Amino acid sequence: MESGDIPSNGHEPATESRELIDNSSKQTIPSNWIGPKLPNGEAFHDLESLNFRKNKIPTRALRMVTPNEKHRIDLEGIAQRSVQGDISIVNLGDLTHMQSQQNFLRRELRMLSENTGLHIYSLDNDEKLMLVPGIDVVVDTTRHELGMNGLL
Repeated sequence: MESGDIPSNGHEPATESRELIDNSSKQTIPSNWIGPKLPNGEAFHDLESLNFRKNKIPTRALRMVTPNEKHRIDLEGIAQRSVQGDISIVNLGDLTHMQSQQNFLRRELRMLSENTGLHIYSLDNDEKLMLVPGIDVVVDTTRHELGMNGLL
């Protein structure tokens, strides 16, 4: 056996085995491939050259909404942003000692849901965190228990 050969099972020379491995690992390059190629002819995916996401301003946002100093929520703003695709999370936790105000805001969120067709989900058992998904936002309700049980 030569020093450069790979040990084999004794029935075939090691160089034939290496050629079989080399030929089986080659991949065919698509005919419309315009990217760089490796020295062995395989396609090279240079991830740094992908600039399709660079310098793009996001069109959607995740917004956290809390009651203002008058303990109200800007429902019109939530509806407008939801139509644009934004996700709003309404936090009623600041109104811990104001149960009647929390219930009032939940009723207003319910009316918003009925008037606009937006779905509203509760993220906790106390219904203090409400999720208002925007247009084209998918909410998986089969694996997660979401909803406003007492209000809807």
